[in-house]
Amino acid sequence: MSKTTAPAGRITEGCFVVEPMTARQIGPSYPIIQMALPRVSRADWRSFARRTIAAMSSHRGILVIRRRERPYPSGIACYRCETDLSHGRILTARPLAAIDILNTVPLFHGLVEGLVTIARAHDCRALRVALASGGAIVPLSATIGWPIEISGEYTIILLPPAERMVQ
Repeated sequence: MSKTTAPAGRITEGCFVVEPMTARQIGPSYPIIQMALPRVSRADWRSFARRTIAAMSSHRGILVIRRRERPYPSGIACYRCETDLSHGRILTARPLAAIDILNTVPLFHGLVEGLVTIARAHDCRALRVALASGGAIVPLSATIGWPIEISGEYTIILLPPAERMVQ
C-alpha cells in the first residue's frame, strides 16, 4: 500500500482514507458501532460522537477509515490518551471495528497505522486496542508484527525509532 499524507490529518492508503470523523459521518457510522457495541443506542452514539468531535481534543477523538470514493466510514476507532501503571502514557482505542463485504484486513491495517501515528505524536509508549468480536485472524504483520484475533483486547508496545531500527 502506498501511503501519502493529505491535509487535515488525513492519511491516504491506496484506495482508503484514514481521517478524523466529521459530523456528517456520525449517522452512517452507526451500523459499525452497532456491530461492535450492540447495546449502544443510536441516540447514545450520536450524543457521544457529537461531544467528542466538538471537544476537538488532541487527546481523544474518533478516527474513521473510508474508501476514497465514498463519504461514509467502513471502520471506526474511538481513542483517548490514558496513563497506565505498566506502560505509562498509552493510547487506548475502544472499539476498533470495521465492516467490509470482501476484506477487512486493509481497514484494520489503516486504522492501526493511524492510531500508531497519533500515539507517537502524543509520546505514548503503547497502543491498547479492543477489537470487535468476529473470531477471524487478521494478519497485521506490516503494522505490529504478528497476527491477532478480531476479538479481545491487545496492548502493542511502541518502541522508540532508534530501538525499532536495531531489531
